[in-house]
Amino acid sequence: MKKFVYLLSLIVLLSGCATTGFDVLEINRKILPQGVKGYYSSPLEIELKNIEETANFNLEFIYSQKSHSWFLTLTGFEKNTGLFIKKIKFLIDDDPIETESIISTEFEVDYPVVIPMEDRNVYFLSTDFYKKIVLAKQVKMYLNSEKKEFEGIFAKKDIKNFGIFYNYIRKNVMENKTVIIK
Repeated sequence: MKKFVYLLSLIVLLSGCATTGFDVLEINRKILPQGVKGYYSSPLEIELKNIEETANFNLEFIYSQKSHSWFLTLTGFEKNTGLFIKKIKFLIDDDPIETESIISTEFEVDYPVVIPMEDRNVYFLSTDFYKKIVLAKQVKMYLNSEKKEFEGIFAKKDIKNFGIFYNYIRKNVMENKTVIIK
C-alpha cells in the first residue's frame, strides 16, 4: 500500500510537470565530478520593468553524500545587456531574502566547482527560501547590477514551478532511502 501511494504521488507530480511545460531534468553525469549528481529545471522567464529584457533562469540542485546545494542560474542576461548581476533580492510576501553571485561569495563544498565565465550569474538558494516561496501569494525579484536595479514580478505559474522543482527534489532525492543526503 505504501509503495502504491508513493507511486501515485510520483505520477501526480510528473503529470503536473507535463501539464505546465516545466521539467526537472538530471544533469549529464559527464560534466560533474565522480560521486556528484544534480538536477536542473526547464528555463523560467520573468518579465522585467525598466528594461526591454527578461530574466531567464534555471533552478539547480547539486548533491553528493556529504552535502547539497540549491542554485539559481541567470542565463543570457549579462551577455544581452553587458550588466553583471551581483545580487538578487526577493520579496516573498513582503519578507526580503537576498542572494549574491557565487563569484562574489566565498563558499565551501566537498566537490570541485568549475564556473565558466559565461555562467558566472549563479546564485545560492536555501531550503528556507524554497519553503517560503512554495507558499507565497506574491513574489517580487530585484536584480542588482553595479549601475541599476531591475524589478520583476513572478506570475502564479512561476511560483508553482518553484514548488514543482522543490517537491520533486525533496520527494525523489532527499527522501529517497537509496540516496544519502545530510
